[in-house]
Amino acid sequence: MVKFSLAALLASGALLGCSHAAHVRDGRGCVDSKTVVLAVPADRDVPPATWLVELDTPLEPGQTIRISDAKAAEYREGGATLSFASVNVDGILGRLADQDGSERYVLKAVANDPTIDVQSVGRRGVEGRFSAQRQVQCR
Repeated sequence: MVKFSLAALLASGALLGCSHAAHVRDGRGCVDSKTVVLAVPADRDVPPATWLVELDTPLEPGQTIRISDAKAAEYREGGATLSFASVNVDGILGRLADQDGSERYVLKAVANDPTIDVQSVGRRGVEGRFSAQRQVQCR
């Protein structure tokens, strides 16, 4: 797994702007041996969503990766009936210092080319910080 610094990714223009981006201050999530699942709560006309990143190896505090270099990634929006879904995800995922028994992550990502897009928005984005609890299995 190739690792990059957050500053280097931002400077390289690796992250594309998205008018449909959620801004999360203290999101929640789950992390298992190689998967990070971060939840974005519903906001106005956008249903709740999850960003899933499957890693080759777990991130250590201070490590950041480009999501396109991860083993797999996906974005799923909606409840029992999905309103947006995509496996074409890019951006950055970084692990911050752990806090209060939780692993802390920063995520800035965009999902494009959806297989499901009920509102015809074309893409969804997120920028935020998340606390993730370690579990045996998140999926």
